[in-house]
Amino acid sequence: MGALMRHYWLPALLSEEIPEPDGPPVRVRLLGEELVAFRDSQGRVALLAEHCSHRGTSLFYGRNEECGLRCIYHGWKYDIHGNVIDTPAEPAGSLLKNKVRHTAYPCNEAAGIVFAYLGSSERIPLLPNYEWTTIPQDHLYVTKSLQDCSYLQGLEGECDSSHLSFLHQSFTETKRGGGDPELYGRDGAPRLEGIDTDFGVRMISRRNAGDGASYLRVSNFVMPCHGFVPTGGLKGNSEGYTIHSHVPVDDEHALRFNLSFRRNRPVSEEERHLAGAIG
Repeated sequence: MGALMRHYWLPALLSEEIPEPDGPPVRVRLLGEELVAFRDSQGRVALLAEHCSHRGTSLFYGRNEECGLRCIYHGWKYDIHGNVIDTPAEPAGSLLKNKVRHTAYPCNEAAGIVFAYLGSSERIPLLPNYEWTTIPQDHLYVTKSLQDCSYLQGLEGECDSSHLSFLHQSFTETKRGGGDPELYGRDGAPRLEGIDTDFGVRMISRRNAGDGASYLRVSNFVMPCHGFVPTGGLKGNSEGYTIHSHVPVDDEHALRFNLSFRRNRPVSEEERHLAGAIG
């Protein structure tokens, strides 16, 4: 599964975690690898192996300056591609820096998320052109959280429409966000159907909504780790949907990225609070 994951662009961190050029680096752990991310002097995002190729010092403590991250131990400096561009502790004329290539992964930014590609440099795919990657930033709301479980345990919840009748039911007169409990709450045992697609699986849930009506819910599992679901605090009037991405940190932890968006207008402050509360 790790090899398969590396064929895709994966959400790695939020753009807001590295807001400014030459700002401090941040730690990132993906697919069991210890990494650091930073934004260089030109505003480009880098994702490097955390430990310096020289003596293994953590680059989390490095100085981000003049288009590179400099190790605080001996001053080795790396650009966003993993090239060693300075080795000040080496003798004059040393060619050692030309013989070393530090682990670095390509990054792209879209929808307030930094996507990273951890696979072979010979087969880098295009960044998916989902509609929510092209809309203005104020039309969407995105958060990130760390979950103490396998990514697959979190992802399977995106494929399960039956839990809505129980986890998302309303116990008060004040309706909470997250769907239409007055409809799917009447039938706790939906009939489920999966349809294989070229992007993953389309999942259909059918319920008896009473009075001869049916409640139909369609969600999608999109390879390799995304759930596209017709629910969340920003649902309504075909203005958007919610994306939950479960990215492996290691075998027992995962990052969950929640993104909701509006197609035709900015997200209001009230909607941001609602989406954060139910995400």
